[in-house]
Amino acid sequence: MSLALFGLAYRADIARNDRWALVHFWVAAAGTVVMPIGIAVFLLGGREAGAIIGTLLTLASMPLFGANVIRARKD
Repeated sequence: MSLALFGLAYRADIARNDRWALVHFWVAAAGTVVMPIGIAVFLLGGREAGAIIGTLLTLASMPLFGANVIRARKD
């Protein structure tokens, strides 16, 4: 859901759509893929590293998006 909202914000020019938007997309997409796989591995008796990495990637994408919104407001 968050990727859809990010996309709508970029489409509506609420956030600046440039090279940093691409970085934001890849960080958010990686977190979206890695986190549920990491949670599943952990629940099946594995290590929690994948869930932690996915969560950190997802959390890192949020300030990137915030920076793109702030940069768009300055223009």
